Amino acid sequence: MNIRLFNIMLLAILFPLQMLAQSSFSGSRLEQACKQFAQSKASGETEIVVLNKPADRSFKQSGVEAKFSIESGKLIGYCKIGITFTYKNKTLKKVIIPVQIKHFAHVPVAKRDMRKGENLQSSDLELKRVELNSTDYINSKQINEIEGLIVKNYIGKGLPISKKQLQATKIVHRGDQVELTVVSGSVRIRSYATALQDAGPGETIRVKRDGRGSILHGLVAMDGTILINSSNINGTRINSRMK
Repeated sequence: MNIRLFNIMLLAILFPLQMLAQSSFSGSRLEQACKQFAQSKASGETEIVVLNKPADRSFKQSGVEAKFSIESGKLIGYCKIGITFTYKNKTLKKVIIPVQIKHFAHVPVAKRDMRKGENLQSSDLELKRVELNSTDYINSKQINEIEGLIVKNYIGKGLPISKKQLQATKIVHRGDQVELTVVSGSVRIRSYATALQDAGPGETIRVKRDGRGSILHGLVAMDGTILINSSNINGTRINSRMK
């Protein structure tokens, strides 16, 4: 057998072995893996759409791994997934795949157009399965919590409702005499002040302390009491004689 023929035969044997030693990832396989990765990170009912199908990838090394990560964006709407191909903990290549994560849920939506200043009632709501573009929307378990709140921004018919679109009914009004509860560690001290603005439960309010004239910021409680942390009272010593 001459050397030329031997070399041809050797190449015929080695080439398939070399091909077998490669790592290959089809675009379809990578696309499916992207969807599964995004699904594992997202919560609730979701649909994952890969916007640009990954290309086929091949590497001469065997045992190459593809690792997935969230590169930018939130797990709702548009985001980017990174695919890093590694071999023995060394990065061979990294590609970025844009995806869209659609979230669906049965949430309360407005049965009619609602204007700013309207009082929200449970009869204004109905449950529907809709696509959400944020995680801030009211869920079905929170309907009782929002009944009676005031519409702060226009809400269109059929649209889900966000907490940011609502505000509490004003139970404290400018000029009202209010009771303060100043919290200093485990100690609670009561005093009185005059409200400088309208506010509802959970909202921050400015008040003017009676007899001292200092301006404080506090949080309106459900009963109309103003809760103030002692750290917000600059230069004031908290003691039992505070009135």
